[in-house]
Amino acid sequence: MKTNPPTASSDTSAAVGNADNQTFSIAFHRLLFAAALPFAAIALATPFAAIALATPFAAWNWMAGLCLHLSWQASLALLPALIAVRRQRGRAGFLLVAMMVGFWPWVLAAYAPRTPVAQHDSLKIATGNLFDFNEQRSTMLDTIVHLDVDLLAVQEVLKEDESVLTAHWPHAVWNHDRELLGSALLSRHPIIWSHIHDLESFALVEALVRTPNGDLRVFVVHLASPKRPRRTTIQDRQLIRLAQLVQASTEPVIIAGDFNLSCGAPQWRRFVTTAQIQRPPGMSPGTWPTWLGHLGIDIDHIAGRGVGLSPLQAFTIPGSDHRGLITQVSLP
Repeated sequence: MKTNPPTASSDTSAAVGNADNQTFSIAFHRLLFAAALPFAAIALATPFAAIALATPFAAWNWMAGLCLHLSWQASLALLPALIAVRRQRGRAGFLLVAMMVGFWPWVLAAYAPRTPVAQHDSLKIATGNLFDFNEQRSTMLDTIVHLDVDLLAVQEVLKEDESVLTAHWPHAVWNHDRELLGSALLSRHPIIWSHIHDLESFALVEALVRTPNGDLRVFVVHLASPKRPRRTTIQDRQLIRLAQLVQASTEPVIIAGDFNLSCGAPQWRRFVTTAQIQRPPGMSPGTWPTWLGHLGIDIDHIAGRGVGLSPLQAFTIPGSDHRGLITQVSLP
């Protein structure tokens, strides 16, 4: 049978049909994406919203307390979802409220009283948790000795670290009791007296240091991690005892170490109010875990009373899960 060759008009009709199908397919996929995006955004945002919304209960519930330490990071993570659902008033309002609740403790922390800025004739102090099971101990110690500080407060320090560190800081107080976790204060200036307090299986080093500008009371802190209800209760009692010791001091005070507590927590606010301790000006750098960098939790602190402090700077401690902190201290 003889067939007729395709005509120009039939080719044009086929092309138009294909174009229409393609346009319809693109429009359909765009519509599907637009409809699915808000649901996906809310689903992904829900865990972060739960963390943020738990923060008001941190003073009464240990799980909420753990959530609070990550509440500003969780609130920040809600921003993409808020943008995705910005035209949906109900969902956008829910996310906005969650963000505001999560950020609120950190707004309070940002406006808390601070120490004066350290003057030019200041001392240098650093603190860091060296990590008991540090597999880069030699590199870590080399980093520490090159900090060139007047005072060094370290936690989870081992007995074998002593010879290296005392070669650079001739005055020192050591707690080698493994039951209390190793802690030490090292100084270039004479230590007049010292005492190691047992805070329920955690060592608190207290010392009076005679600096060129006057005597300084220094506390090296390592508190319980609030990862279980019982340990949260222990940490509360440790903070009460630390506040009592700080209150009893008649000299200017520095507290430095691993508090396992962020400055947004109600327990921290209660402690600094009772002890009349203030943080340095500026932001509190994230120190744990190391891999989160600036987005980490600020559980390590240097704070003081009756002193000037410069803004804190964080530094990497090789092999540790904490970053260290360094600042300048000036006495009146």
